[in-house]
Amino acid sequence: MLQYNKLYQSLKKVTAEWHAGHVEYSFYWDFMRFYDDGTVISCNNNSNQSLNNWFYRENRDAYFNRGTFEKKNNIISLRIPVAAGVLEYEGQIQPDKLVLFVENNVTKYRSVDYFELIDLIDK
Repeated sequence: MLQYNKLYQSLKKVTAEWHAGHVEYSFYWDFMRFYDDGTVISCNNNSNQSLNNWFYRENRDAYFNRGTFEKKNNIISLRIPVAAGVLEYEGQIQPDKLVLFVENNVTKYRSVDYFELIDLIDK
């Protein structure tokens, strides 16, 4: 069952960049929050600790992506507009996670992502 009172957090993502003669690594997670009217919001952040104060759809001052989702039984599909196209997700709702195939409709980037449930503290 899809959870509306929690966040979904992806596995840790790592990026690397050559900078001033050495490699600099950074990491982040993708986050999603679902609402029972078919709205989904998403962002990436390097910590889940600061999300609770601003990651909710009524917050018009914060930058995050807003999209829509549909679900039927344990299958979910999402469309989230981003700066470079639309991320289209499709996958399974499992009791404690989402397993999603994602494709960017412009860049044609494709991957599989796993999102685990984490608790909301506020909002």
